[in-house]
Amino acid sequence: MRNAALLVLLISHLVIGCSGGVPNDLRKAVGLVEQQRWQEARAALGPAMEADPDRPLLRYLLGVIDLESGGDLAAAATQFEKTLALSATFDLGDYFLPLADYYTRTGRIGRAVDTYRTCLGLHSDDQIAYSAHVSLAKLYEAAGNYDEATRLYESAIRTYRRRRDTAGLELHLAEIYEKHLGKMTVAVASYERVAARYPGSPEASLAKSALILMRRQHPEHFHASITIAEQSVRRTTTGFCIRGKVRNAGDVAAGFATVNATLLGENGRELGRASAYVKGLHVRPGRTADFEVKLPDVEYSEYSLELEWEEMGY
Repeated sequence: MRNAALLVLLISHLVIGCSGGVPNDLRKAVGLVEQQRWQEARAALGPAMEADPDRPLLRYLLGVIDLESGGDLAAAATQFEKTLALSATFDLGDYFLPLADYYTRTGRIGRAVDTYRTCLGLHSDDQIAYSAHVSLAKLYEAAGNYDEATRLYESAIRTYRRRRDTAGLELHLAEIYEKHLGKMTVAVASYERVAARYPGSPEASLAKSALILMRRQHPEHFHASITIAEQSVRRTTTGFCIRGKVRNAGDVAAGFATVNATLLGENGRELGRASAYVKGLHVRPGRTADFEVKLPDVEYSEYSLELEWEEMGY
């Protein structure tokens, strides 16, 4: 069963709120469905079906039994459709998702889109919403509406990345930016995120391969630009310490960034020099990273900072 606790709660709510009372055989069927005793539940619904086949709850229960007992999506979808035809505001709960999947399989794309969006409206933070996000994005992608597809993919990744594995989805998103939308700079940054977030994974290997190929075909999109964003100097017990941040204003990540500091005396005479790596593995486009350079204790007139970096190679 997709979500037994949710189903029990939903059925209990429907039974309590059902106008005109609920026949005993229907109550019995509800209890059997809660226990996942599918065949007994179907048999218990027989008298209710004969007495009043137009009860929304009856049709709903038949759909649940069809789907959960034998995986008959077509039969379940038929019952769910009848449920909604009898009561347009009836809440199918988790079962809106398989109904939307059925519409997709049978080519009723407009209904599929509407039903997936219903799922998103009912479920904001669970597997149902994640599946609806991705399935809806695939429909827009298949229709060539890549802008809407990427918006939905990005929303799914942003919302659910910390709770489920989205590496494949993030890689697919990068491929859409590269191959369908021609947004090369965004594609490069997307591939880099996959490589950085999922080291050692098959998705990271594929992302690195894509970056190698893109670097050959589109070198103009591979440029890092590291600048000093902040800096300050203070005296320590052993000398001077220059701290600050560097920012990458380019298109690709920079690795092995180094800050070279020089203390100068009068007439520009060099009094001391030191270097330090920028803290962090690499600096991504639009991001900042910290540095700290320690220098000897000498009386100086000014200091200078120079930057060296390597663009990330894959």
